[in-house]
Amino acid sequence: MIKISHIRTLCFSLLVTIFLKGITELIEISGKDNLSILQKIGTSEQIFSSSAFEYPLINDILILLVYTIFLVFLSIRNLFILKSAAFKYLKILTLILGVLVAASTIIFQEYKAWDLNPYCQESPINKVSDNNFNIYNTNYNGIKPGLSPFVWIGFKKICEITVFGINYQSHFYWIFLLGVLFFLKEGTKFNNLDILCLTFCLNLSYVHSIRSGNYGFLIACMLSVFLLRELNKSSLLNLVIILFVCILKIHYIVIVVIYFFILYKNYSFLMKLFFLNLFFYLTQYLIYKESTINYFKNLLDGYLLNELRIKAGIFNPVTTQFVERIIQNRSLSYVLVFLLVFFLFKRYDKIESKFLTLTNMFTRNKSYDQNYVLLVTNKNNIDLIILILCFIPIMFYIAGSLFGLGRLSELYQVVSIIFLITNLNKTDS
Repeated sequence: MIKISHIRTLCFSLLVTIFLKGITELIEISGKDNLSILQKIGTSEQIFSSSAFEYPLINDILILLVYTIFLVFLSIRNLFILKSAAFKYLKILTLILGVLVAASTIIFQEYKAWDLNPYCQESPINKVSDNNFNIYNTNYNGIKPGLSPFVWIGFKKICEITVFGINYQSHFYWIFLLGVLFFLKEGTKFNNLDILCLTFCLNLSYVHSIRSGNYGFLIACMLSVFLLRELNKSSLLNLVIILFVCILKIHYIVIVVIYFFILYKNYSFLMKLFFLNLFFYLTQYLIYKESTINYFKNLLDGYLLNELRIKAGIFNPVTTQFVERIIQNRSLSYVLVFLLVFFLFKRYDKIESKFLTLTNMFTRNKSYDQNYVLLVTNKNNIDLIILILCFIPIMFYIAGSLFGLGRLSELYQVVSIIFLITNLNKTDS
């Protein structure tokens, strides 16, 4: 049954989406040639125009050093910024910057949806039943497919739907925004300003989803909301939604396992989820045997451990890959990260700290997946989350778009997560 609160939430989500649309129209009316700064931000020009390895090393070191010193000072002073009456204005600034970055990306980023486009093509999915053809041994503009046969077929059908001139492939970022706003407003108790900051700015998730077309931005939010609901009260709806999310992104199962097996010990829910997933993939196997086998071979051959591209570091907050970029040794980087994770997990007892420690070791989460951080965001730590995972990433992104970023300065995300893990206990007071 639709409640009045659902209608209000939908109206709120629509109004914000229409507002962002209005901003994009204003940028269009103003003329693209008159907005060179916004154009640089919208295309993240200096971040992607040259390799991060070409950025001046001394600048790189200074940026990371200054940021680290700032975080150490903040920690020593017991997060004094959060207690300031002026912190609300920093939130407003964060939101304004987030909206401008999103609108600029929509207008100026010419090639979007590279993660989406491969699944909307007629071929190769039409050959899914052909045992002599491997649909996963293909690519579209350099992007290899990674969805299971059932999901790929469903995705292709969604791409074919047009309602009032609106189709998914061309308007996905409005759908993502509308959905995340709705689930955050309906599924959390944050105020509107906090919801808007998280939506537009959290770890550059929305910006990356606009560029890539990856639905992780939306379904990671859905996963967080319904995992929290399941933690409070078990229901069939929660199970169905979480199953749906894990089917769309198989590696999200790791987040569910960490959350319910390691941290909250909800073994019965995990067993239900396991058998439903098993049924789903066995059904695929019976109908599309070779394609299902090839799908899992594709995952095991490296799809889940994609290498970090030199020009995409800021959108790939993956600790192991960042460390590997610095020391140039995969085995040593994994050993160092494992030791760091082991130390942090044992050192800090707070559930939120343990969750961030474990999930940020996983090597497949990218910016558009980062909405799972909502699982550990609450009224006590929301200000700290907005400062470290909203304001800081947006500032680094804008500065990088205008002046460039190097491989060391991209490490701000690793430093930020370690800072959060070690300081979340201070927010309770």
